Amino acid sequence: MSTATSPIQNRAVVGARGETSGTNEQPASQSPIPARRRDLIESEQQYQGQTVYYVKDPMTLKYYRFAPAEFEVFQLLDGQRTLDDVRLAFAHKLMRKEIGNREILPLIQRWQKAGLLQEPGAMATARVLATQQDSTRSRWLSRISGILYMKVRAFDPDRLLNLIYPWVRWMFHPFGVALVVCSIGSAVLLVTARYEEFTSQPEMQDLRAFFNVQNIFWFWLAVGMVKVLHEFGHGLTCKHFGGECHAMGLLFMCFTPCMYCDVSDSWMLPNKWHRIAIAAAGVYVELLVASLATFVWWTTAPGVLHSLAFSAMVFGSVQTLLINANPLMRFDGYYMMSDFLEVPNLRQKSFNFTKYYLKQMFWGTREAAPGSGGPAFILYAVTASMYRVTLTAGIIWLFSRMLEPYKLQALGWVLTGMAVTSIVLVPVGTAIAAAVQNPASMRPRSWWRPLLAVVLLAGVLGTFFYVPLPRRAYAVLTLEPAESTLISAASSGRIVKPHVVSGQRVHQGDRLLEMENTELKLQVERMEQQRDMMLVQSRTASAVLDPARSQAIRVALDELQPQLASLRQRIEDLVLRAPADGLVVPEPERATLSAESATFIKPLDHWQRTVLQPENIGAILEPGTVVCRISTTEEFAAVAILSQTQVEAIQVGQQSAIKLDAFPQETFLGTVQEVSVQDVEQAAPQLLNIHGSELPAISSGPGAGQLAETHYRIRIRISGLSRGVLSDWSGRLRVGLRGRTWIRVGTQTAAQATWRWICQVMQW
Repeated sequence: MSTATSPIQNRAVVGARGETSGTNEQPASQSPIPARRRDLIESEQQYQGQTVYYVKDPMTLKYYRFAPAEFEVFQLLDGQRTLDDVRLAFAHKLMRKEIGNREILPLIQRWQKAGLLQEPGAMATARVLATQQDSTRSRWLSRISGILYMKVRAFDPDRLLNLIYPWVRWMFHPFGVALVVCSIGSAVLLVTARYEEFTSQPEMQDLRAFFNVQNIFWFWLAVGMVKVLHEFGHGLTCKHFGGECHAMGLLFMCFTPCMYCDVSDSWMLPNKWHRIAIAAAGVYVELLVASLATFVWWTTAPGVLHSLAFSAMVFGSVQTLLINANPLMRFDGYYMMSDFLEVPNLRQKSFNFTKYYLKQMFWGTREAAPGSGGPAFILYAVTASMYRVTLTAGIIWLFSRMLEPYKLQALGWVLTGMAVTSIVLVPVGTAIAAAVQNPASMRPRSWWRPLLAVVLLAGVLGTFFYVPLPRRAYAVLTLEPAESTLISAASSGRIVKPHVVSGQRVHQGDRLLEMENTELKLQVERMEQQRDMMLVQSRTASAVLDPARSQAIRVALDELQPQLASLRQRIEDLVLRAPADGLVVPEPERATLSAESATFIKPLDHWQRTVLQPENIGAILEPGTVVCRISTTEEFAAVAILSQTQVEAIQVGQQSAIKLDAFPQETFLGTVQEVSVQDVEQAAPQLLNIHGSELPAISSGPGAGQLAETHYRIRIRISGLSRGVLSDWSGRLRVGLRGRTWIRVGTQTAAQATWRWICQVMQW
């Protein structure tokens, strides 16, 4: 027989089902034991093929789980039997050997403290006061250890739920469920089918810019509305399946006002699928709200409604999947999995079993196992702890970034300190207090076990801080000729005729592109007329013997001649010629986003696609516009764009591996040839996130198409293949192919990698 009645966690939205324990008073073996309370509500259920019993206290709305043998003892408490009578009656009823008082007494003490037994008035009052003091201490400890999740009970929603239920009963009908599923599926299909347009929206480009202090009111309002619907979803579903809901209140999750609904009465429902449906109701409602908000956001112009819809869409989908529906957090997903696996208090059991296993391994304890469990419990406890730490750090980082523009970073450090207190200091302090109260637990049974624990811990820390690991820098890239000469327009002009096409072989001096500039021609004609006039004036001054005037005219002529020569040279430069023998390689086609719309693409002003296209005859080229390249070799190089944090580790000569999107099965090998010292503003369009790649770019406005962050360009010479011969690929590679590269930049420890990641995320 189990020696402890299993208390059950309160099935609130995200709350724990409260724990209880017994008093220290021991009834005498010859004195009658107080009777069990007659107003308790009992329910028999099946868990993993075994019968268990649930008892509900209608006064405190707490729930208790009994094993069959425990429930038999509980049923024998009629107020007349003594401890010996209960022991003998239990043995006679179950036809088994007699059990000792030491097995029954802890159960009676626990039930007494929980208030499940009838007591005289004075004793009941003392118990209530003691319970209130314990509850107050527990509540304050919970607030300290749960700074990102605090709740305050407000009212009993039972009457309100009874009024609302007839209006929403249709949502529990199969037709209503199918309608909701279709709405959610339609939103998913919309986002999937038009993914690039969605990601190019200003809010999707920079979520941190949207979730700032200016928009925090609308964000809070949207979150509050979603959470109110979420909690009523829990309560109405519980009501639909015959349960009760008597507690609803305020919830501050990540300092955002929400609500919570206590549906612990679902424990009394014998059908586990009904309990799962009650736990899933919040996720069900939030996904419905998110799907409707997606259509509203997509069809509305920027404004209040647009902002509210975006907040509801993000919170109702991303937050729901990361937190509410995640079984690693003690929210809806956790209770769904707990009911599905039929393992009540899954989280507590996993942590208890993990602590027991660690104590047994590294301390040699011989305590009784806290119950059945195995590697799956340990894996769950470790994964849940890691996820909680990661999620808490991410939330604090988001708040810190929001507060940074307002010089309130100190508040972020305060939140960090509180999180460290709740995650590290409170559990450590609790463990130390327990060890002080039970000094025997501090004495290991074998001296080598603690030593083994220290050695393993030192090994883990040593590996984390000192063992070098390969370090690689990652970047996106495009291909260009390994050796080429850039041809660009030296002067502004209108295209008259392109003389070459892509891939054509040319010789030094051949015409590539012919342009004209009418304004330059007029300037040359006017300057030539001015020169001729000055020559006539100079001859006249010489004829009339006016040396002073003649000298002034000659000085003016000397100043005019270089200007005229410069204009003539600019006219000659309008005809672009090949500087060497080679192949004509056009620049990748370019396009930019208009300032009016982030989704409408138009060609660059004056010319389209590439300059050498015949349809560009008559278009204007500005000085510095790249026309093409003349490649003097058939080899290719990769031009990669790296962020500022990565380029610091790049050096000439480092080896790299390259994957091209056009040939995903092949790995090309390369060597870093050049590292730019100037930052890049304009990258190849196919590398930008607004065109489906990775580099963050400005999506709209005057700087549309430019990189949103500081990046640098490096040049990698392709030297070979991981398998095969590079020369066999000369006819298949072409300029503008997109790919990715991993550059070996040395080694680093896990600690260094973690610190670099933190600095990158926090942008320190």
